Amino acid sequence: MKRIILITTVCACGLLPLQAQSVDEVLQSVAQHNKSIQAQQKNGEAEKIGIEAENSLEDPTVEYSSFFSKGVNGQSGSELVVSQGFDFPTVYNSRNRAGRDKKEAVDYRAEALRRNVLLEAKTLCLDMIRLNRQRDLLDKRMQNADELLALYEERLRAGDATVIEVNKIKMERMSIQTEVLQNHTDHRTALQSLLALNGNMPLTFEGREYPTIPTTLDFEA
Repeated sequence: MKRIILITTVCACGLLPLQAQSVDEVLQSVAQHNKSIQAQQKNGEAEKIGIEAENSLEDPTVEYSSFFSKGVNGQSGSELVVSQGFDFPTVYNSRNRAGRDKKEAVDYRAEALRRNVLLEAKTLCLDMIRLNRQRDLLDKRMQNADELLALYEERLRAGDATVIEVNKIKMERMSIQTEVLQNHTDHRTALQSLLALNGNMPLTFEGREYPTIPTTLDFEA
């Protein structure tokens, strides 16, 4: 008996779906997997390396010369010259300051891109919350329409209702069904857009409660 229970438990755990994520968890995942953010980070690192190289000393040059004199067999002397160009210290200080400003600009661009991507992801999450809540409402309306249609069809058979009344309920049910299909289409579109922002990595979002917004006590601040 113990062996059977153990096997059943393992199989059930393997069939468990992905755990639904919160808005904050979705945003963390997008910040980690978004392709644009990753590309911007790589480009920023390369830009910073180039900025640092702008203020480096020039590569040294080496020159070797041989001297020959009349009446002397072979070379009479040689000269090895190693040279390296450099600027005044004030120039390097100015370049350092300019380099810091350029690096800050790189960081600002990366942060602006990250914020825009996360804002788009959060907007999609809010849209999906609305669609999830709308789906719940439509499911209740569909259930009520089904029950009402079953009731009036029974009353029609009993001669206590008219065909016009039954057809009116059927039309209302068809209208709800159209809204349900549109809701599913909008939800699928929003989810696909969210997955694209997440680098096409899987995620599950079934939120139905909007994030709480902290109350601002100091409106001037």
